[in-house]
Amino acid sequence: MPLKVIEAQSEHIEGLAQSCIAAFDEFNEQHLLPQGTPRDVASAIEMYKKLLDSEKAHVLAAVQDGQVVGSAWLRLEDDVAAFEDVNTSPAKQGNGVARAIMTQGLEAADRLGYKKIRLTQSAHNSTALSLYASLGFEVKETFAEMKATPGQAPEALPAFEVRPMTEADLPAVEAFSKRHYKLSRRVDVAAVLAEGGPALLVSRGDAFAGYLTLAGSAHGMAKTEQDVLALISEAARLYPDKAIFCCPLSFPSLYRKALLGGYKTLEIHNLMAYGPYDRPEGICMPSSAY
Repeated sequence: MPLKVIEAQSEHIEGLAQSCIAAFDEFNEQHLLPQGTPRDVASAIEMYKKLLDSEKAHVLAAVQDGQVVGSAWLRLEDDVAAFEDVNTSPAKQGNGVARAIMTQGLEAADRLGYKKIRLTQSAHNSTALSLYASLGFEVKETFAEMKATPGQAPEALPAFEVRPMTEADLPAVEAFSKRHYKLSRRVDVAAVLAEGGPALLVSRGDAFAGYLTLAGSAHGMAKTEQDVLALISEAARLYPDKAIFCCPLSFPSLYRKALLGGYKTLEIHNLMAYGPYDRPEGICMPSSAY
């Protein structure tokens, strides 16, 4: 039977989970990369159940001969649609499944009114990079996903105040992200706070200088290198097991200081954009989506 890409339904959940885990486990093993999230079929099933219940996700399933052979989902938050977990079952790779999924996803995003489309992809994966570029995506930034070493932290200037974020900070986060990230990320940050996830804010005097979230669609934005160092230093001190951030490699001094401060590189990613793109003003620490 021909391949069909359809909006996923509850009867596809187990197939979605199996395809996702099989595809990413094979890729990570081939490239000696750490295991990602979700880590197994059971946790992937729970993830897809939540996605299908969410108004903020649009899940696509590639189906052939009654079996799920690939999938992806669109994160629909603020004014961006972002592709997540694009995968093809190992036995079906090289047969145009991912291209069909991406084409349908772009059409769905347009139908839903989204013009700014984003994704991040592992820099190891030249096949995926080539596919996305051929569809019209462009690389806008390359960044290192970095994790703190427990007991170590980069040096930060004492003049910088870093504190946990609260819901009262959301209007300031929205204004700051619109100005510097060039996108509102209030919804993402609000979701982290609602679930009790860690989020930090840095200020200099009364001036808001940046923020960093360490759960959910974890990301950050800051005015300067010193603001980022203050955030990641406090993250390493307060949340050593969760202190992960994405360092843009266009800021080599920041990357070097993070390394010297005990952060280790987990993986290199490319941030890609389709449609309108405004370059951030300051230092953007992307999430797994954008």
